[in-house]
Amino acid sequence: MNIGDIRVCMKGLHHPPGPFALMGLSGIDTACNVQQRYAETGDPAVKPAACTEEKGKAGTPGRKTGKGWDDDA
Repeated sequence: MNIGDIRVCMKGLHHPPGPFALMGLSGIDTACNVQQRYAETGDPAVKPAACTEEKGKAGTPGRKTGKGWDDDA
């Protein structure tokens, strides 16, 4: 499943923004910072997804730079 597939599913569930659009609006880097709690606790329930970490480290935080999830869709 890819980002485009998830977007279609979310629209079908009447949640058109979906997780990737919302993360792009708030900033992928912000999501990474929030998810740093994993580093503090080691709790697997709050471990950031690898794709989120990659985007954050790559400097493609979404609307802030004009690059983010839409580049992968």
